[in-house]
Amino acid sequence: MFHTAHPLAFEALEELTAQRVAAGGGQIDIKALFEPLRWSLLHMSRSEPCRLNNNYTSRYARLLCARHPERAGAFQQRSLRTSNSEQRLTLDDRDHLK
Repeated sequence: MFHTAHPLAFEALEELTAQRVAAGGGQIDIKALFEPLRWSLLHMSRSEPCRLNNNYTSRYARLLCARHPERAGAFQQRSLRTSNSEQRLTLDDRDHLK
């Protein structure tokens, strides 16, 4: 699982989000956070390189909103296209981030 194998990715996204919110930037584009993070993670990883897949962006945006409900309005979220429309990402259900 990517998320559990690379906890630094989520921690860095939390920090980047906090910086953007503090700067008063309005809505945040999660993909705009991913681009600088990709570069950073390549240099932070001491073992296998950490490669962020764009397929993770919506899941991470939802996880950030779940972890920090006060920032939920910072991310625009579209409906997920999953086979189960009731499927939600929670802090304990991280299998979606593979």
